[in-house]
Amino acid sequence: MKIKIKSLVILLIIFNTNLKAQENKGLGYAMGVGISLLIQNEKNKEALENYACNFILENYPQYDQFRIKIIGTGIKGKKLSDDGSMNIVPFKFIRLNNGQVTNDRKLLILLVDENLVNEYGVSYESMKFEFWDVKFWNNIITKFASINSPNKDSIINSEIPVYSKISSSSEADITIESGTNNTPFYYQKTNEKINVSKLNISKTGLKNYSDVIFPFYSLDGDDYIVGKFNNDYKIIANENSIGLFANTFDESIIIKRSIVNKIHDFLNFLDEDTN
Repeated sequence: MKIKIKSLVILLIIFNTNLKAQENKGLGYAMGVGISLLIQNEKNKEALENYACNFILENYPQYDQFRIKIIGTGIKGKKLSDDGSMNIVPFKFIRLNNGQVTNDRKLLILLVDENLVNEYGVSYESMKFEFWDVKFWNNIITKFASINSPNKDSIINSEIPVYSKISSSSEADITIESGTNNTPFYYQKTNEKINVSKLNISKTGLKNYSDVIFPFYSLDGDDYIVGKFNNDYKIIANENSIGLFANTFDESIIIKRSIVNKIHDFLNFLDEDTN
């Protein structure tokens, strides 16, 4: 959905962008500068939340009671390279009923391509809001886990096969070489399965409390494994994070694992905080 010009003007007011200093490049350029400042400054949580609120009010009239809050401190995307231009802003969205919190939770994300600014002004197609529900999110985590593990079994309905760590290689179904000395870790498959909604995402695998029950490959910082998720996104596995390639923008972004777990806990009601 396209962002309306009046919303962009609000962003400029928030940051007191010096339009006079940009007069040689035009108002469109100044609008783009204002948005970029908003995206790059993590201290402007309230401004970003107001921006998301305006989007909901303009595009979702059925949402007449809700709570919107940034997850973390705002921008927590890490670009794939110094030349990357994508940013992602995740928001908690909770519907209210008579002013009280309900169990209706969603993730609202703002995708922004920093290439939106040029001499001709703002490219509105370079900014996009999306709502993701818990099923969509858990499918992302499931796909990420499946491409990032030597497990060969299909994962159905996000039911993750459970592996137990063992000391001997003779009965191991999976061997992971990890660390500077390529120390081998052995895992044996059990008959148990746990839904991904109950698990935590770590560098070494999906965890049930403190135990890795679904091991990941030991990737280096420059290693990437890619799998198709749907027509809009590809999923990327990296050493410390989950990545998305947005086909709309032809750009990739890596999301820090700490933010991934905050999103996961929020959507799956693993967090105690209702804010």
